[in-house]
Amino acid sequence: MNNLSNKKKKEFGKRMSELRERYRNRPRKECKLVNPVTAPRYDDVYHQGIAWLDGLAGEPFSEGEYLAEFPDEVWKSAARSGEDVS
Repeated sequence: MNNLSNKKKKEFGKRMSELRERYRNRPRKECKLVNPVTAPRYDDVYHQGIAWLDGLAGEPFSEGEYLAEFPDEVWKSAARSGEDVS
């Protein structure tokens, strides 16, 4: 805007005012939002895509109990500071 002449700035302001006035007076029913998805489609493409994504995850874990071990430094890290962390 700094590079524009005063005449161009005045013309720009006039056009902006016209646009504001035009859209200020339009009926509100034009602003109605439309739901883009009416119902999900669970067709063959969907099921093939889910199977492909599951295949990327590798072999599933076998059922059973697992033990996770963490070093003591994890529990005293700065990320765990606060009133609700013991």
